[in-house]
Amino acid sequence: MSFQKTRLDESRELVRRAMDVAYGSYMEQEGKKYDSWRDLSIGQLADHLRHEVNEEIMGNVRRGEIGFLMHNAMDAVELAAMLMAKAQLMLGEKEGEDARR
Repeated sequence: MSFQKTRLDESRELVRRAMDVAYGSYMEQEGKKYDSWRDLSIGQLADHLRHEVNEEIMGNVRRGEIGFLMHNAMDAVELAAMLMAKAQLMLGEKEGEDARR
């Protein structure tokens, strides 16, 4: 008995591979920077992500630069993950403060 791979299966695999590539890039790049993103404010991270999407990615789309688009989209995935991690850190700190009250 064989199962056919569905479009959903293929889509999930494509997204997982893209996220794996972004994570690998994060490990390489942020390792050189000693995870300095943790020292940035959530606003600084959000501003960097906004710039990456509004300026870099949208410029690539307008100019049809697929290779650069892939690179900048990978950066945006990394930045979004850092922003989410920063929010998790902040939430954890807030919950800790609330528990101490």
